[in-house]
Amino acid sequence: MKRTSPERIEEYLTLYRQNKTYEQVGKVFGLSGKTIRAVIKSSGRLESRATGTSKTSEETINQYLDLLSKGKTYREVGEIFWLDENSIRSALKNAGKFELRSKAIQNSSSERIEEYLDLLSKGKTYKQVGEVFNLTANTVYGILKRSGRLESRSRSTKKA
Repeated sequence: MKRTSPERIEEYLTLYRQNKTYEQVGKVFGLSGKTIRAVIKSSGRLESRATGTSKTSEETINQYLDLLSKGKTYREVGEIFWLDENSIRSALKNAGKFELRSKAIQNSSSERIEEYLDLLSKGKTYKQVGEVFNLTANTVYGILKRSGRLESRSRSTKKA
């Protein structure tokens, strides 16, 4: 990658701060949005729109949540919206929609754990159980492991 002058990076940032997407900024300079983001990131000046005074719209928050519920990672969601994964987390946190995995584990009642185990006994995979409760497969596994109710993974994931 060619070295980009600090003045040019400032031009990119100026447009970005005017609510232009990386793709839109790139078009102005004949570059891709990915290139603009990479240049800004390598300069150490990558900014999040999810912080500060701007508020992420409810529609955008719902889009984030929808993608996450479909198994996308925070990083993958961030790439779709030209943001880093921490920006996605911050936007969800600011909207009151971000739940740490530790909270999911803490909030797993014995009844909920029974529901996980019931689905697993019916041949569902950890991933499928997680999708029902908007959790990742690893979170379901971790909850069961910490509860002491875990069967071996290979046994629980076999189809009946």
